[in-house]
Amino acid sequence: MCPTIEISQHIFNELQSIAVPLVDTPDTIIARLLHVYNGGARADASQCPRIPHVLRSSESTIGKDSILRFHADKLPDVTHTTFISGRVDVHSANDWNHLMLLAHAIAFDRLGKNIDSLKTASPANIKPGEQFAQGFKYIKDYPFSVQGVEANKACSIACKLAIQFEFPIAATFRWQEKERAAYPGKTGCITVNDTHR
Repeated sequence: MCPTIEISQHIFNELQSIAVPLVDTPDTIIARLLHVYNGGARADASQCPRIPHVLRSSESTIGKDSILRFHADKLPDVTHTTFISGRVDVHSANDWNHLMLLAHAIAFDRLGKNIDSLKTASPANIKPGEQFAQGFKYIKDYPFSVQGVEANKACSIACKLAIQFEFPIAATFRWQEKERAAYPGKTGCITVNDTHR
């Protein structure tokens, strides 16, 4: 039998704010928080934390929390990274291409829902309608699809759109323990237009 715990409404609201809708339970959110607290020692794709408040910075330095922080004007090489968490405006992102896709959705809204204007604003390959072949991704309720790309390009395009249309982006990730990784074993954070400290 599992133990029962009581938490305040404030803490419950905080847990809700970092939950993945229709996926997380209080138990899985706490597990993710413990994963971060323990330095990700028990890394597992299903346990990767999605914690927006970890994603606050505007300095390209190693902070007190030992997270490498980067500006959009000097993006790191994110090849060989494991995407931990992301946020585009108020939406949670699951990986680099999802970050890019959400950035396109916000840009589309800011362009008066005009696909031709979006194609002009973005270097990504965009097609109208729901496309799934050749790595295209689609967001429900949006009339276009964006072709997936490698991590560096997805990150760069998302940041470019965030700068151009002035919405916040934050992403936290960990470089894999590989010789070709930019910072093997280190955790990185990229923020654009992030007003939180």
